[in-house]
Amino acid sequence: MLLDIALPDMEGWQVLQRKNHEPALRDIPTIVVSARDPRRQPAESSMIFATLGKGLSISQVLRCSRALPALLLQPG
Repeated sequence: MLLDIALPDMEGWQVLQRKNHEPALRDIPTIVVSARDPRRQPAESSMIFATLGKGLSISQVLRCSRALPALLLQPG
């Protein structure tokens, strides 16, 4: 699941918290994205943080890292 932090009715962090409290949904991998920088600075980052329950395997990290550029470059 791709989750934007800046949502119209609630913060994405609230959505993530609710998702993680639902047994049927908590195991769905989530990538949190946002153009909003908490420091009110232009959006940029030198790192990507990823986690899944007890962690990600190297193969999962590699698959995600290969898919991420295409996802980020999709319009809309």
